[in-house]
Parts: sequence; structure tokens; C-alpha cells
Amino acid sequence: MVFAYFVFCTYLVLQGDEETKRSESSLFNRPPDLIVVFTGDKGRISFALEKAREYHQSHIFVSGVYEKNTVNTLFPTSDDLRNLDSNLFDLDYASRNTFENVLNTVNYINRTKGLNRILVVSHDYHIPRIKLVMEKLMDSKGENAPTFFYWGLKSDTSAWRNAKINVKESFKIFRTIAILLFWEGVYEVP
Repeated sequence: MVFAYFVFCTYLVLQGDEETKRSESSLFNRPPDLIVVFTGDKGRISFALEKAREYHQSHIFVSGVYEKNTVNTLFPTSDDLRNLDSNLFDLDYASRNTFENVLNTVNYINRTKGLNRILVVSHDYHIPRIKLVMEKLMDSKGENAPTFFYWGLKSDTSAWRNAKINVKESFKIFRTIAILLFWEGVYEVP
């Protein structure tokens, strides 16, 4: 049983890596309209900035920002925002977990017209759970749903910290599956 659990943990990371490869090839010639960053671990926001520069500035939506942060405190040096328009950044202060990140992202997309190609940035171990929730919420949209791409920052699975995170994440994905079984589909967040 323990062996199966660790195999599942490894599968989550591999699934996140696979999503990253798909996104890399799909976004090669056509950039996203929006880059969404789910906060929660180091390096995600700076990676999203790199992608924004690479794609010559997309809108950036940072979900799960601590209430005292602003664009200026998140990016304190001018090098951080080099060649980027800070007016294209939107911060979500309400999200405290992955469900709320996804809910607020979907609400943001619904309020903002013209966002058809969305890149979601997180860590590789987190991508399968984000995708699971996103697909459930966007299921009702049908043909009008935007296309989502997922880019997972590579985590070092040999590091003890990341091994613990993977174990927790695999538990969270089982919990998410259970919650989504009873999900009604109402997702407007005030």
C-alpha cells in the first residue's frame, strides 16, 4: 500500500511535467492572452514574469496574494518589471487555497473579455489538482470555454522538503476528487 502511494506521488509530478511539455509546444508560436500564477511556493511569480517577457507581455493575474502586497512590493526592483507594463497585472487577494484560486481565476476570465488562451503557472506537483478543478468548473462552458495550458515549475523530487510536499499533494488530490464528486457547479465568488 505504501509503495502504491509513492508511485502515485511520482505519477503526479510526471503528469505535471507532461502538461508543461504540452504547453511548451502549444505556446511556441502563439502566446497566451493571460498568464495566471497560483501563489504558494517559491519561484512561481518570477517564472511568470520570465514567461511574460518571452511572450512579449501577456496580462498577468496573480491569485492568492497576501493582503498587504501590491505590484510594487511583489516586484521591488525595476529589473523585475523590465519591459513589462505593470498596468497589465491584476492581483487576487481573496484566494486562500487551490479551489479559491481556480474560482477567482474563472471569475476573472468571465469578467475580462478576449481571454481565450490561458497559461496557468504553478509547480509540477500542483498542476494535476489545478487541472482537475479547472476542468470541472469549465465543463459547463462547452465550446465557449477558453483553452488552458499548464506550466509546472520543476521540483527536485530528491529533496526531503519536496518529498513531503508530494505526499501532502497526493492526499489533497484524493480530497479534491471527493469534493468534486458533490460539486454543484455554482462558482461565482463575491
